[in-house]
Amino acid sequence: MARFIGSKQEFLDLFGATLLTNAVKYYGRSIRKRKVCQRCRMQGEVQAAHIKGTPGRIEIANSILDQYYTPDTSKDIVDVNILEFLGKFYESHLPLESHFIPLCDSCHKEYDKEDVKNRRPAGSNPFGRFGMPK
Repeated sequence: MARFIGSKQEFLDLFGATLLTNAVKYYGRSIRKRKVCQRCRMQGEVQAAHIKGTPGRIEIANSILDQYYTPDTSKDIVDVNILEFLGKFYESHLPLESHFIPLCDSCHKEYDKEDVKNRRPAGSNPFGRFGMPK
């Protein structure tokens, strides 16, 4: 059993941009197979875009991590079974159609434009790319 013991922020810094992003991409496979952009109706390669107003991967992860506070330690420390966490993370995205819509690349970029200002600045993760220290 793979475990993580540390703060919620450390968990998100280590896994938010890698493991969780890749998990969400994997979940969106069935949406991408539809091959028709929901916005412009173009047929071809599409992406699974998160529907605005639904919680994103970080909000979902935070919600799940709240379930892992251990009573014997500080409220900042979580003890997480990674496989159990990923199961809960997947379940929280069901049904997939209520979280993702198929969009072509240009429609997806347009759809996400307003959200760019809310993202973490590039290079601000204390663990660097792929969890490696800077």
